[in-house]
Amino acid sequence: MSLWLNLTEDLFTQLASTESEEEQWKIACDSSAIEFADDNPRSHVIMEAVFFYLRFCMDSKYSYDQSKSVMEIMQTVFMNCIFNTSESTSESAIAMFKEELKGRLALQTNDVNKTMTSLFTIHQVKDFTVFFSNNMIKNFVAYQYVCCENYEEKIDVRNISIGTPLAPLPLMQANENADQ
Repeated sequence: MSLWLNLTEDLFTQLASTESEEEQWKIACDSSAIEFADDNPRSHVIMEAVFFYLRFCMDSKYSYDQSKSVMEIMQTVFMNCIFNTSESTSESAIAMFKEELKGRLALQTNDVNKTMTSLFTIHQVKDFTVFFSNNMIKNFVAYQYVCCENYEEKIDVRNISIGTPLAPLPLMQANENADQ
């Protein structure tokens, strides 16, 4: 069960069948457990990360089980490493990623024909690892800063008075030299 997005098969199918990225964003936001608000930069950054991970899964043509696994791995690393600034480094995030991925790569028995299968192919593991490095690790400190720093909120109020424009002079009273 995902804390930030409970990716069910129905939700995955709905997202995959929606062509508009804006509509996918709306569906993901509506389905998310993140208290999302357009005016909250912290929740916006987290929701963008979640959506970016979903888009990676869809663009890579991952199955539902693969996508759910990716989302669970990314959530575990994000929640344990990004929000734990006192002890977390990008190296600890990489170690956690490896452990989580290793657990998902274990061969699984197929109940139908009793064969051993893996959730991901070697090529998919490589692509996912590159994606993780290029996104989570490159932006690690930025994520920590956005998600964990306390910001001083300052609100400035400015009073502005707006008047109606002056009525133009009748054209009959205008002269040729008025602009000079």
